[in-house]
Amino acid sequence: EVGSGAFAEGLHRWKYKGGEDYIVTGLEREQDAMAFVAAIITTNNLGYKEFVRCIRTYQEWQTVLDDMDERSKEFYEEQAIEVNPNTYKKAA
Repeated sequence: EVGSGAFAEGLHRWKYKGGEDYIVTGLEREQDAMAFVAAIITTNNLGYKEFVRCIRTYQEWQTVLDDMDERSKEFYEEQAIEVNPNTYKKAA
């Protein structure tokens, strides 16, 4: 039974899945970058929930990637989404 997906009805079936990596430019502070990404991606409904889980500087992200094998590192670099609040346009 699909039902409402509500916890109270015992119909909750949530699981963690990988998300996206966003590279934010045009801002000086980490908290501004996090707030911007949260504003453009946060979703909270019974179908899925998406929210900011982790924030790193670009250098910290590169350090994490440097610990990966070359194929994985290339994958994450290619999949990263670059955004800038000064030029961002929401997709139609």
